[in-house]
Amino acid sequence: MEQIVFPVPQICEFLTDESKMKIYYTSERDEQGSKVFDFFERSEDLFNEMKWQKRLRDQPFLYWVSRHMTLWNSFSFNLAVVINLIVALMYPFPNKTEIDHRLSAMLWAILFVSIASVFSFPGKYCFYVMVSSTILRLIYSIGIQPTLWLLGLINVFIKAIHLISIMGNNGTFNKKWDKILIDKEFLYHILYLCFCIVGLSGHSLFYSVLLLNVVYQEETLRNVIRSVTRNGRSIILTALLALILVYLFSIIGYLFFRDDFLLEVDVVTTTTNNPSLNGKHLLTQPYNLSSDANHCGKSYREQFNGVLFNIYRMNNQSFLFNNYQYQKWKYCSNETDQIECDKQNESSNLLTLINEDYENSDNQNDSDDDVTVKERACDSLLMCIITTVNHGLRNGGGIGDVLRSPSSDESLFVARVIYDLLFFFIVIIIILNLIFGVIIDTFADLRSEKQQKEEILRNTCFICGLERSAFDNRSVSFEEHIYCEHNMWHYLYFIVLVHVKDPTEFTGPESYVALMIKERNLHWFPRMRAMSLAADDGDNEQNELRTLQSQLELTHKQMAILSRQLNDLKEQVSFPFKSLSILNSISN
Repeated sequence: MEQIVFPVPQICEFLTDESKMKIYYTSERDEQGSKVFDFFERSEDLFNEMKWQKRLRDQPFLYWVSRHMTLWNSFSFNLAVVINLIVALMYPFPNKTEIDHRLSAMLWAILFVSIASVFSFPGKYCFYVMVSSTILRLIYSIGIQPTLWLLGLINVFIKAIHLISIMGNNGTFNKKWDKILIDKEFLYHILYLCFCIVGLSGHSLFYSVLLLNVVYQEETLRNVIRSVTRNGRSIILTALLALILVYLFSIIGYLFFRDDFLLEVDVVTTTTNNPSLNGKHLLTQPYNLSSDANHCGKSYREQFNGVLFNIYRMNNQSFLFNNYQYQKWKYCSNETDQIECDKQNESSNLLTLINEDYENSDNQNDSDDDVTVKERACDSLLMCIITTVNHGLRNGGGIGDVLRSPSSDESLFVARVIYDLLFFFIVIIIILNLIFGVIIDTFADLRSEKQQKEEILRNTCFICGLERSAFDNRSVSFEEHIYCEHNMWHYLYFIVLVHVKDPTEFTGPESYVALMIKERNLHWFPRMRAMSLAADDGDNEQNELRTLQSQLELTHKQMAILSRQLNDLKEQVSFPFKSLSILNSISN
């Protein structure tokens, strides 16, 4: 490894902070834990942004606009929130808005004080108070709709400025049309601007769509959307299985339990002069007594009872899908027709109960036009499928919650219990919970990934991929390493230097890096290495050698001392023997 000192090109000062933050937080890691590959792939776009910002420097207004993208986005969204608050609180708008003169004077005072505070003590809270008081003053001075039109016009203007800043930073003006059309960010902001224009020139309720921008701004909400879309195939297949099972249960219900599909419906009735209802709901069907002799001058109450009676005995006909044209029901009021009706095994008790319910509801509130009646909902297979899907999936207990409660004396009582339980356990508990489980697990995975990314940003080097623990008890801390030794923007500036410098003036390292960039080879980036760690390792080796050498010298000195002591010991031991030998020689 070699450390290179180079001059930072002047063009690098045009890199915006928004682009830096975007690269820092959105670059993906490779298999070695480094983000160098994705960073290198985006370096060309960053260089193009620098060149475009340098060209905008000649146009001060556009340059200033493009340097404040976040500010324009914040202004646009806050204006959308204010507009929607006005619409939500005051729609439909009155023709004239009046206010008490004392409150009007208070608004004027608050407005002037807030304006003075903004210039005297600049701050966001003073600015918010000034904007709020200005909007209220406009509402009660020029009206709600002119105020909304003015705010919408300002919103369109600010969003247009924001879009221009995005196009300037991304170099959209220099791109080809095919690349522009696949730029999701650019298309999103174009669509946002279109809704601003539609809300301004069309209907004010279109401003509500602008609030969805909060999903684009917040990563947590984007993860909520991704929790559904990431495993979309699994969710769709599970939902398809649920529909197949509902279809099977609908067939069983149509074949065996069609009489149990009796749903309470609220029939909306108006005056008897409105012949707008079809054959299923005939509460407003007029009766021309002169044209039909069978009615025999019966009163409206008796005709109403007959209509309810015929609604109950629909004879297994589906009025919604089998008979598309309106049908005219006739109520037979003479005794012969009544006997004929009795022969068809119809229950007179039901008619009495319906009549009593209607009289009770009529006595309680004469002005109430809603009448609750029982309606057959499984006279055709299609209607049975719709009823099962609509009511079966939306009720916590399944389709059994809306069907008629059977008597234990009925022959199909056990089959009906099994039918309700199977629908509840299979469709409600298993299938629906499978779908919810997939969504919840995906959201949990996305949250874990987000936490892991934040942990990596805090404790892992962007360039080399070394973790914070590798710099423990070292001469260089982790913060010094990522800000000085492996600063990611220094590597970008060096790549820019290679692009802007004359190749004939390259140094050796610059020529090597230029060749590597041309071949899109990233081996010149340090991977899992750092010079500070290598220097510390070298120093540690030298220290170990010095320690070993000193220990060796100390051991040598100790050996010399031991050798002298041993010689002295030998002389002391051998002296008595020498003396004895001398005495023996003298005595002889």
